[in-house]
Amino acid sequence: MNPARSFGRRMRRGLGAATALTALITAVGAGAAASSSAAPSSPPADVVTVQAADGDGLRDHAAALVAEMSTAEQASSIVMGHIGGSDPAALRAYMQSGLGGFILMGGNIPESESELRALTAALTIDPALPR
Repeated sequence: MNPARSFGRRMRRGLGAATALTALITAVGAGAAASSSAAPSSPPADVVTVQAADGDGLRDHAAALVAEMSTAEQASSIVMGHIGGSDPAALRAYMQSGLGGFILMGGNIPESESELRALTAALTIDPALPR
């Protein structure tokens, strides 16, 4: 058998396979693009949507709040505290001491989502903050 002819056949078969593979990849990619370009559905009712705040308004509001604070209040407002347990009343009392925030760790996480929502609601001392 002629080596040049054999090489030519292998090249044609290889090119045919490469063309078929390219067509398959293109078809799959086009299908994925078509499905991802479909109009997004509205989020479920229990999803929280976050919107960017007005930068200047937020900055002015924060400056006014800080101007009203004593030095001790300003210092405690930047402290992130932590205590163990998942009792909403105990954690709320801890937050009412004036700390700036609370870090939920493993020992603070209750069994159910509804209990976690109640716990995080109890940690919110001023619902207007952050605004």
